[in-house]
Amino acid sequence: MKTKILILLSFMLSFFSAFAETIVLKSGKTIEATILERTNESIKIDVAGIPVTYYLEDIQSIGNEKIGLPADIPTDILTGIPAGISAELPGLAQNPPLIKDKKDFSYTKRGIPGPFHKTYNLHNEKGLKCLENNDYQCAISEFETAIKLIPTESVCYINLGLTYKKMGNHQEAIKFLEKAISCDPEDSEIYYNLGNVYFELLRDKEAAMRYYLKAIEKDQSNAKAYLHLGVVYLELGQYASGKENIEKAKKIFEQRGDTNGAYFAEQNLKTIPR
Repeated sequence: MKTKILILLSFMLSFFSAFAETIVLKSGKTIEATILERTNESIKIDVAGIPVTYYLEDIQSIGNEKIGLPADIPTDILTGIPAGISAELPGLAQNPPLIKDKKDFSYTKRGIPGPFHKTYNLHNEKGLKCLENNDYQCAISEFETAIKLIPTESVCYINLGLTYKKMGNHQEAIKFLEKAISCDPEDSEIYYNLGNVYFELLRDKEAAMRYYLKAIEKDQSNAKAYLHLGVVYLELGQYASGKENIEKAKKIFEQRGDTNGAYFAEQNLKTIPR
């Protein structure tokens, strides 16, 4: 039973991880993710180990390929929004968003007001590109440079933590993710990623559970936290609790229309002894 659960979770976390692309949605959201499948209407990508489908009509660009925009329209380096437009569109900040995502994250954060925000964003983006190329020292250098500019912002502490996690350095990963919490204690995803460090690198299930529970406390719609918490419960033989949390994850995925997330939740449910 434990072997089946571990194999399934490992598959979810690493499937096709070698071919990451930068995907910019028309909303301005930027995602670094692996493309699992592409059709004439949609793409399926790997987000934090869970396949998610986006329709092409909602996508602005995939890598260097522009979707729905003429090739000669210049775009902002970070947002993918046509240059000069962001200040004119209702609801869009003038500042480009901070990209908080590599693989473990799937959302962006608005730019920080002030004289250093553009430089901060640029170093963060460069760090993510280094990370995509597995150039960890380059990534560390870029994130540290950004932190020196704005030491009270959580974004690059998070990305430093995720870089060290990729390197297998749990001590540094934990240190920087905890610093991120001190900057932004309400961010559910930081706790979720700390849970992943304890679960994946240290195999400390009790600590992982605490952080997944904290992630859920901060955001009761964090389906990934419910799913991973459920998997930990299954490994501990607490099948009722495992089932309860995985079913919650499945329900949230279904409410979002995320059929792939719901599918993986269902596959985990099938491993539970009857």
